[in-house]
Amino acid sequence: MNPPLTVVLDGSGIGPLTAGGKGSALDRLVALDVRVPTTGVITTAAYEAFEALPEIQSFVGELKAGDIPEPSDHDTERRRVDQHFLSVPLPDGVAAQIDQLAAAVGAGGLVAVRSSATAEDLESASFAGQYESYLNVDADGVHDAVRLVWASLWYPAPRAYRRFRQIAEHDLTMAVVVMQMLDPSEAGVLFTVDPGGNDDSVRLEVVQGLGEQLVSGETTPDA
Repeated sequence: MNPPLTVVLDGSGIGPLTAGGKGSALDRLVALDVRVPTTGVITTAAYEAFEALPEIQSFVGELKAGDIPEPSDHDTERRRVDQHFLSVPLPDGVAAQIDQLAAAVGAGGLVAVRSSATAEDLESASFAGQYESYLNVDADGVHDAVRLVWASLWYPAPRAYRRFRQIAEHDLTMAVVVMQMLDPSEAGVLFTVDPGGNDDSVRLEVVQGLGEQLVSGETTPDA
């Protein structure tokens, strides 16, 4: 049986090789009855189908074999990778499954499209902020958002980080989490161990509106 291209998370135990680190963790939260917005995953099988296209396969092979650009050239390289991924249409079967998932998860509204690589949220390597995620994506923008999340797997910064951490790239893939978009009055980040305090204390940082302005450093949070 071929692996699914998309799944709606129901707490049944989808693993990181299929859903990536973030998708698998969210599925565990669903299983614990935590209040998670309706969430689906575009699985690693969908990425592999896209990467198997000749135009992507040769491009990714070139990146794997090449040197990592100097930091001053990272923005230019990111744009080059984005443009190449956006220039290649999704396979028909993958595109149809993504449309169905986004409609089921978003219920006609906006969705968040988030990275969930197999090399992400590891015990020894966090990759925090290395891959792209997109908020408030409408139905017409889902295909581009997914391809840009996939493209971020091959940005120079995460490539350099993988080499530093000695993380192999030969079987590296990227799942994509698609979540129902919320409109929060406040959002935040909870550290279960306060990074600036004692081991037995927690820290909660909160901003008004979406949490993106907190994690991007745009806004100083209340703590």
